[in-house]
Formats: sequence, structure tokens, C-alpha cells
Amino acid sequence: MEKSAPDNRHEEFRKIVDAQENSGLTQKAFCEKNGIVLSHFVYYRCLFKKQSRSSVISPAFSPVRIVDKEKFLPADIRISLPNGFSCQIPHDFSAEKVKQLMQALLSC
Repeated sequence: MEKSAPDNRHEEFRKIVDAQENSGLTQKAFCEKNGIVLSHFVYYRCLFKKQSRSSVISPAFSPVRIVDKEKFLPADIRISLPNGFSCQIPHDFSAEKVKQLMQALLSC
């Protein structure tokens, strides 16, 4: 059975949303670069985020494996939340400020 047009469009936009999130570009810049209508992109991104929030139950924190830290230089920390929000903070951000930031972000 062949997929209907809406199913194909959803799959297409899911790939586009994933590509934007991995690109490091803003939504607007990504859409302009790839000839995508920004309002369509935002619609599907919100649709997918709502679907993932309602269907995914994940632990508050994911396990982290500590690798020999002497092999690596300090780098910024990237935090990606289940609601689709991600942010990058300096590596020397205090633990208390990270905690406050996480509480604020998770309350949105």
C-alpha cells in the first residue's frame, strides 16, 4: 500500500527538522539556505515536538559516561531538553547557575 501525501510530507519534514537541529543554524537561516518556507518548518517542528512530549516518558537525567578528562580540552556544554530546547553554556559555568538554568528551562 502506497503512503498518502500527508505521510510523505511528515516524513520529509521530520528529516528537515532533524537536519536543522544538527546544522547549528537558526531556523530562519536554515530555511533561507534550503529554500524552505519558515512558517511550514515551524508548524511541523511544533507538531513533532508535541507528539514526542506526549509519547515519550524519559528519566529526568540520562546516564553519562565519564571519559578520561585529561585527553580533552575544556569545551562548552550543550544541553538538549525533551521539549526540543537546547542551549550551550560555557564550561566554567558554576554548578549552581546550571541548576538554576535547568529549573527555569524545565518549567517552560
